[in-house]
Amino acid sequence: MKHTFLKTLLSAAILGAMTNAAFAAPIGTPAGDVINNTASISYSVGGTPQTAIKSSPTGNTTPGTAGTPTSFVVDKKIDLLVTGNTTDKAVQPEQTGATSDTELSYTLTNEGNSTENFAISVTDAGTLGTVGDEFNASNCTIAPATASLASGDSVAIIVECDIPVSGTNVANGKKSLVDVLAEVTGVTQDTDGDDVNAIDVVFADGAGTSTDGAIRNAKHSATSNYIINAAGLTVKKTQAVSAMDASGTPITTGDLYHIPGATVVYTITVVNAPGAATATGVVLTDTVPTTMTVVGTPTIAITGGNGGAATMASGAGVNAVATNGFDLDADETATLTITATVN
Repeated sequence: MKHTFLKTLLSAAILGAMTNAAFAAPIGTPAGDVINNTASISYSVGGTPQTAIKSSPTGNTTPGTAGTPTSFVVDKKIDLLVTGNTTDKAVQPEQTGATSDTELSYTLTNEGNSTENFAISVTDAGTLGTVGDEFNASNCTIAPATASLASGDSVAIIVECDIPVSGTNVANGKKSLVDVLAEVTGVTQDTDGDDVNAIDVVFADGAGTSTDGAIRNAKHSATSNYIINAAGLTVKKTQAVSAMDASGTPITTGDLYHIPGATVVYTITVVNAPGAATATGVVLTDTVPTTMTVVGTPTIAITGGNGGAATMASGAGVNAVATNGFDLDADETATLTITATVN
C-alpha cells in the first residue's frame, strides 16, 4: 500500500496505554520526508570561465538556471523489538491473581521511522516438558494490550500469571517460558517496487522467539521465564522393634518380633533439598494407633544447615503426636522420634 500522506489518530484507550511509554529520539529520517539534491558543474572554454550548469533529472543544458532537484520520498520502515526479563522470575506454587509477586516485565520499542499502532499479546508458548519449560502458567494478563509509539519510543509491558499447584513439573528449579508478541497493525507491505514519489511500506523486522520465527512480518516476540522457588520436602517414616523372643523376653541376638509388649521406635524424617526455599510453619503430626501406647515424650530435632530449633506440641503419653511449627531451611533435616509399645 502506498501512502502520499501520514495521518495519526490516537484513541483515548491508546493514549491511556502510553502512560508507561518512554520517549526517545526518532530512529532514522522520518517516513514521508522528501530528500532533494541538485548537482552543478563549473567549467571554462578557451580559458574563459563559463556560467555554471545545474542538474535536472532529465538533463539540463541551460547555464544559469536553477536546475531541477533530483528527489525521492523516504519510505516507511516497519521495525520493532520486544525484549524480556534478563533474569528468571522466582515464584511459588499456587500463587494466583495479578500481583507484583508474579510480574514479568518486557519492553516494546518502535525501531521504525514512523508512528505506528501495535497489538500486544501473551501466551505460554514453550515446548512443554522440555528443559527450561517444564510447566504452563495460566490466566495470564497483559498491560498494555495496545500501544501507539512514535519512532524510537518504547513502552513497558507487564505480564502476570497464575502458577499451578506443586507437582512433578512444578517443583523447585522448574521453569515456565512465557512469550510476548507485538505486531504492527494497519499496515501492508509493498511488493510492486519502489515509487520515488510515494511512501512505500517496507517490513524490516528480525525474527523473534517461538511465536515469531519469521523475519520481515511486522511482528516480534520475546520470552521471559518463571522459575519455581519452593521447598523440596521429602517425608520418610521407619520403625525398629526391640529384640525379643517368642515369649517376650528381651534378647541380644535372634529374630525381631512385633509381639505384645515389644517396644517400637518410629523415626520420621523431613528433608528439605539443597538449594530449595525455606519451608516455614512446618508442623509434623503422627497418630500412633490405639493398639500401641506411647512411652515417654517424643523428640524433634533439626540437623544440617543452620540447625534451627523445633519443639513438641503434644505426645507425652498420648497417641496424637504433633510438633509446634518450625522452619526448615535448604539441606536441613527434621527428625521426630516416637517410642511406643505394642498393647
